Amino acid sequence: MAVTEKAELQVAEDKADEFEDVLTKAADLVLVPGGCRSLQVGRGIERPNVFLLTVSWDSVEHHNTWRETPAFAEFVGLIKEYLTGPTGMEHFGPLLDR
Repeated sequence: MAVTEKAELQVAEDKADEFEDVLTKAADLVLVPGGCRSLQVGRGIERPNVFLLTVSWDSVEHHNTWRETPAFAEFVGLIKEYLTGPTGMEHFGPLLDR
């Protein structure tokens, strides 16, 4: 079953523009091993230092498999120094699609 992963990433306000560039480049690493259907990155309007990463996976297992790859380690290595709090990562299954 396809799932959507949501991760809210909060960074220091003075690093938000730099993080936007880093995250945009690092996002390609999510697509490397397969199982990723789509990826979106958004930036907060009211809180411009908060970013929303939304990834559609073939399954939770595909996401978990990706977390064991060198691509995941590289992704985390690129973004972790910017993060100021927990990522708030969750998976969602489909309920309604119109």
